[in-house]
Amino acid sequence: MGAASGALMLFEQNAIGKALFDDNGLNAVSGGGAFALGFALAHPKKTIILERGIHLCADVALTGDFAEVGTPSTPLGHELYDKLVAEGLLADGKVECPPLADFMAAFFVEHGGTALTNTELVDLHKTNDGWIAKLYGGGSTGMCDMPFANFLDTTDVGWRNFGADVVAGKRLGAITENGYFAIDLPAITDWREARLKLYNSVEQNAKGVKILAESSAMKCLYKTSERINRMTPLGYRWIPSAQFPTLLNAFEEGMKCSLA
Repeated sequence: MGAASGALMLFEQNAIGKALFDDNGLNAVSGGGAFALGFALAHPKKTIILERGIHLCADVALTGDFAEVGTPSTPLGHELYDKLVAEGLLADGKVECPPLADFMAAFFVEHGGTALTNTELVDLHKTNDGWIAKLYGGGSTGMCDMPFANFLDTTDVGWRNFGADVVAGKRLGAITENGYFAIDLPAITDWREARLKLYNSVEQNAKGVKILAESSAMKCLYKTSERINRMTPLGYRWIPSAQFPTLLNAFEEGMKCSLA
């Protein structure tokens, strides 16, 4: 990644300390997409993002496409938009994705956000006053249990595939010599099959064109245009970040989200 990811890593020990010694008062958000970033920055001293990868905003930044940026409606949204313009990341109302992960990580850290990257949620238990999350990674040497007051799942399909029934398909993209190229895939497509189909499709539809870079995340497509906000049997909410149509819509809806 870049300097932004290094900045995130510097915050890991502080984040762990907060989680262990904050009297279980923290919110845990699984997934570091645009919606999660908005939620965390609305509650920066009370929220930790748990991201299994090493990048933030992967639901927009790593899916290999130009993404609609949307129209800001909040002060922080306007600031985000203006900085995207200043950095030259917008073209015709769309954001160029490859640099976006570094940009969003830097923006998140500058505004007091805390994330544990490269962190896998292994198990989750409800307690009388919150949750105990068993985590692996995050720069640590193994497993650790962390207490949280609230837990929110914003991942594409939900923890342990809770929301697989509403996933209509997936999209995988790449950057070629002629620009962006993407294909739509069935919902059950795994990573290996998706890559093979991507290369085959490029070969068939753009002969002689080289793939310069593959996207490192598949975009989820959902069966419904209605807002997905599900309560799971364990008692936490699943609100997938990838369901929102634009970067700013996801970010600002996260800011408005209440776990009450």
